[in-house]
Amino acid sequence: MNALRAIYLRSPRIHFSHVKFVAMIEFLLLCDVAAVGHCALTVAEHGPSVHILFGFEAAILGVTALSVLASYDLHVFDSIITVLHHLVDPSYHAGLGLYHGAEEVPAEDAADEAERAGAPPPPPTAARRLLDRLSSSWRDRRATLSFVIELLAQSLKFLFYLLFFAIVFTYYGMPINIFREVYVSYQQLRRRLAAFANYRRLTSNMNERFESVTDDAELDEAGRTCIICRDRMDAGGGCKKLPGCGHIFHKHCLREWLGQQQRC
Repeated sequence: MNALRAIYLRSPRIHFSHVKFVAMIEFLLLCDVAAVGHCALTVAEHGPSVHILFGFEAAILGVTALSVLASYDLHVFDSIITVLHHLVDPSYHAGLGLYHGAEEVPAEDAADEAERAGAPPPPPTAARRLLDRLSSSWRDRRATLSFVIELLAQSLKFLFYLLFFAIVFTYYGMPINIFREVYVSYQQLRRRLAAFANYRRLTSNMNERFESVTDDAELDEAGRTCIICRDRMDAGGGCKKLPGCGHIFHKHCLREWLGQQQRC
């Protein structure tokens, strides 16, 4: 499975489905912006009307499209870092080791082979060291950025619902039919804020809260495969063990997993 994933990711061709996806999201975003502008001009010229409803609905859809596009950009940047790593050092591929055909040869085994053959692996170049630092910093911040995007999108939606409720209440009286949307949006924002606060609490001291795994025998017993990224785990790779269940992840994978849920 890892070999197939590596071959897929190392393919140089750009899939047309990605181009269609980005084009569709940008088209929908432009339509939402145009609809909001048209409704705002109509209300400014002719006074409050049903265009207020259409304008706020378009604004909420625009926020959703913008958050999806921002999340997609995070994945694109992550893929760019992986491609740059592969260009600088073809033997590197996101922790999957070296590949010869469809057979996986772990990087440390290949290094041992080269050392036994009298040809020690060359030291990393300056570009490789720079990419390693960039990749490490990016992995630590990727989950937080994704969390912030979702939180900002939910906050904007709740703000738009409040403004819509206030405008309708000012001109037409108590909008009973909007109560449910405002309440649901508030509950979603409250849960997202609570999850973000819990996420920050758990990730603020990960080294003390989660036990580091430094024993190869323990990793062999766990399977050495991170169930989040499906990559190989090494004793010196900063792997963390969850208390209670005993599941083991990469540290950056654990950070991303905590961004989605806080219980195993």
